[in-house]
Amino acid sequence: MLLATGTRLGPYEIVAPLGVGGMGEVYRARDTRLDRIVAIKILPEALAADSEFRERFHREARAISQLDHPHICALYDVGDERGTAFLVMQYLEGVTLADRLVKGPLSRAESLTLAIQIANALDKAHHAGIIHRDLKPGNIMLTKAGAKLLDFGLAKASGQAIAGTAPSMVATTPPNLTAQGTILGTFQYMAPEQLEGRDTDARTDIFSFGAVVYEMLTGRKAFEGKSQASLIAAILDHDPPPISSFHPLTPPHLDHVVKRCLAKSPEDRWQTASDLGQELKWAEDKRSDAAAIEPRRSRVMPLALAALLTVVGFAVWILKPTRSPTTPAVVRLAVTLPVGEQVAAGYPMALSSDGGQLAYIARNQLYLRPLNSLASKALAGTEGAQSPFFSADSQWIGFFAQNKLKRISISGGVPQVLADAGSQGGGSWGPDETIYYTAGPSSPIWQIPAAGGSPRQVTSLDRGKGEVSHRWPQILPGGQALLFTTWTGPGWDERHLHLHVLATGERRVLLQGASTGRYVASGQLLYSRAGALLTTPFDLTRLAVAAVPPTPVELQVREESQGAEFAVSDNGMLAYISGNAAGYGSRLVIVDRKGTIEPLPAPPQGYNDPAISPDGQRAVVTVRAGTLGLWVYDFSRATLTALTTNGSAQDPVWTPDGKRIAFRQTLSGYRNLYWKPADGSGDDERLTNSDNLQSAASFSPDGKWLAFWETDPATSTDIWLLPLSGDRKPQVFLKTRFAEYNPQFSPDGQWLAYVSNESGREEIYVRRFPDSGAKWQISTDGGYAPVWSRDKQELFYRSSDKTMVVDVRTRPAFGSPRLLFEARYPTSTTGVSGYDVFPDGRRFLRPQQLEPEQAATQVNVVINWFEDVKRRASAK
Repeated sequence: MLLATGTRLGPYEIVAPLGVGGMGEVYRARDTRLDRIVAIKILPEALAADSEFRERFHREARAISQLDHPHICALYDVGDERGTAFLVMQYLEGVTLADRLVKGPLSRAESLTLAIQIANALDKAHHAGIIHRDLKPGNIMLTKAGAKLLDFGLAKASGQAIAGTAPSMVATTPPNLTAQGTILGTFQYMAPEQLEGRDTDARTDIFSFGAVVYEMLTGRKAFEGKSQASLIAAILDHDPPPISSFHPLTPPHLDHVVKRCLAKSPEDRWQTASDLGQELKWAEDKRSDAAAIEPRRSRVMPLALAALLTVVGFAVWILKPTRSPTTPAVVRLAVTLPVGEQVAAGYPMALSSDGGQLAYIARNQLYLRPLNSLASKALAGTEGAQSPFFSADSQWIGFFAQNKLKRISISGGVPQVLADAGSQGGGSWGPDETIYYTAGPSSPIWQIPAAGGSPRQVTSLDRGKGEVSHRWPQILPGGQALLFTTWTGPGWDERHLHLHVLATGERRVLLQGASTGRYVASGQLLYSRAGALLTTPFDLTRLAVAAVPPTPVELQVREESQGAEFAVSDNGMLAYISGNAAGYGSRLVIVDRKGTIEPLPAPPQGYNDPAISPDGQRAVVTVRAGTLGLWVYDFSRATLTALTTNGSAQDPVWTPDGKRIAFRQTLSGYRNLYWKPADGSGDDERLTNSDNLQSAASFSPDGKWLAFWETDPATSTDIWLLPLSGDRKPQVFLKTRFAEYNPQFSPDGQWLAYVSNESGREEIYVRRFPDSGAKWQISTDGGYAPVWSRDKQELFYRSSDKTMVVDVRTRPAFGSPRLLFEARYPTSTTGVSGYDVFPDGRRFLRPQQLEPEQAATQVNVVINWFEDVKRRASAK
């Protein structure tokens, strides 16, 4: 039984499936009473009628309810709804140890830490008279709080409680529970007594524990075989190679601890998880002691090297040319992130005014890195954070998450919600405790007291000049004016630096074709264009730019549609992410279902959002070159022809007959919907008229409807339908407090696939058309950019760099997502698609970055950067 999204089990609302195991199906759900996310495990219908299996299911509830431990997944509730028995458990964010081990072994330090946590969890369970019996990497979740032991679905209450345990904690096993001849557990990690059908006890879990730790340290299974029979023989008769045979520096004591766990006879193993945990803790302490007392390798060489560097440094100081003591040196360094982290794209970081703290977004969360420390700290409660900015006193951080403007202390705590706001645009925290911010992708600048209160609009969009939004505000020193970027489109020529005088409301244009402007204490405006940083002198008294050519900083920064990725402190520290501007330097390629690439003979440009014609002979693509325009590529003739020449056009969609192409454009100053003949003849015809930004998405197969999405300051993004006959008045299809976008008609016109963030992250959903009632979640691990195959059998989508496919032939009983291939795409101009599928369903058209962007695993820092600015200015 696969539960659809929205199904209710008592007070719990199903959000998405998480996985299926032998003893149940697991779902992500929402507790409507407490408004929290939980995990629900249900007994499959096929087993529900079996009283014996049902008793085991309820026994699992009783077993887990006895366990209260930081490294055991907590049980919240148990219920029975219309014949469906279910458990309600703690929802965990993280990856299983099995998924982590796909990348290779863990470090010894990390393995010991996790092993101690798991041993402590087992000790707690064993003292409650509970044996897990299916301990394996797939039942261990790695979270920010450490390891969490999952799934007591095969747990067996021991027949005898450990001494000192209250009699009420003792449970018994039904006499015929395993009489069906089924071996309970997973072969790879089973103890010999399990395989032979003998009695099991706490030492059975210790054997499985040893197999798990062995795999963590070596990246190899302790026991392997080409068949089930040979695997069982290996477990019963053979010992795995010592860990030291793979890692010669493994301490002998650690090798001994794991080897004793894997002893064939229970009597030869560690007898309790408590003793095992103590041995592991001792091994961990010995590792630390060895690092402290080993003089030859760990201390003598570094001290000798330090002494040598001191002598060399002194010699350099003596011999160096005389320089003014008042001229500080420009120092360049890199702040490297912990392994596995990388800075998120899109205005992801901020520097405190004193340059002492770096805030950045990684792993979908806000991190704080004191620059005099080697460690970063994740700030709890900041999941989904974007666009951080510091308070003037550097004690608070403002950020955007879940369509809210929030703030949090640098010491942590619970974030405070200040106002409704989207993430695109950034904020500025003035010394008078006023925050200036952008409320969404089509918003002017607003202000709000930093302590909370009523927002007030500061700037107004000039729709007649095509202004889409005002972004990246900065309150200038003295508080008399606000610097911001006017955004008329995603092209570099469509971003301009403006200034708003707060006392009078006067608006001034400072620089055309400039973005993400920042006034810096050296008396310069620092800004970006296509990822290049430039400076120009700025008179703070006159609020005017000097009439001199700009000076290149000679740094190339990563620049997305959300802004250039750099930050500056008041004392002259510059932090930035190096990389290429998004969307440039790409080529069009055809990719098969295995990920094999065939380049097309089209000239390299900033390609994105391709859409293939219904007959598969042509494609229309967005090309970024200063502004955005649409071009048509003919596959047989290998020609590229301009389709639009006015305004900024993007998001193309073919009509079902292939005669017209719909798109969004700024021709009239508003980003509304237009269409024109696909052969380029005739004028652009306007289809909609709205103050809000709109994007064309999909035509119904009969050509009667155009599905599109529209931004709304109150509801983020919503799905609309435009009838192409009659009065052509748009109709709402889906409008909620969540963001829904990119609606895609199925080939038979009976379904609409779309993207929504209602679960807390972007996922693919499907609804019937025209009835928009019931919905089904298609993706299970994040998803966007849905595209139907034209044979009505599959639905494709993207999840990060993965291209996924789902069988839809038996809808609404949709299949499970399958991975086709992984490939990094250039950032879409709207974050919508970035690819399309040929009519045969076997090939994909997409852009490919010619020079892959550097993974942002470090933040580059320039100390005393103002001195570099002065030097470059004087050299002109």
